[in-house]
Amino acid sequence: MHIFCLSNIIVVALFTVLNLAVPIIPASSTALSPRSPLCANVPLSGIQSRLDRSNFFPSTLQARKETNTVLWKAPRSETYVILTMRDRIGGNAVCTLLDMAYIVASTHIKSAGDGVIANGMFEMTGENGLLLRIWNSNNHQTTYGVLSAACMALVQYMTVTAFGSVSFHIFDGVSEVGQGELN
Repeated sequence: MHIFCLSNIIVVALFTVLNLAVPIIPASSTALSPRSPLCANVPLSGIQSRLDRSNFFPSTLQARKETNTVLWKAPRSETYVILTMRDRIGGNAVCTLLDMAYIVASTHIKSAGDGVIANGMFEMTGENGLLLRIWNSNNHQTTYGVLSAACMALVQYMTVTAFGSVSFHIFDGVSEVGQGELN
């Protein structure tokens, strides 16, 4: 009889431990819903499932001010930019500079293959003293393929909105690999 009672106590203890491992909040709860930035040009893209999901709990903090950053995905790529437009610049100078940077990166890929940008920095000067600068960031390296995709994303965004000076962060998948500015 003593062994029977002892075995019942062990079974009850095991079920108690197993019950504690089951979540109390249902999986459909908003507290456990993944959060990710919204991609402006492809809101239902898979980009949302590949962004950082480390913050699973809703924040009670509100933004101190409105931000004017936009997440824009490059077509047919895992590359996207988070950009902040500054001033509008009329004419074709911005579009021409971004097109030339895209052509230089694409030509490099065709002739030497994809690789990291030389010395961690890409600079190109355009008409009217415009300067495009892109550099490595976040302890990652920007490749010519990512550079060309970022230029394409910037042109695509500015074609929809307006061309102008901009600062941006470049992501390849979930990793920030570069930053840049066009002034």
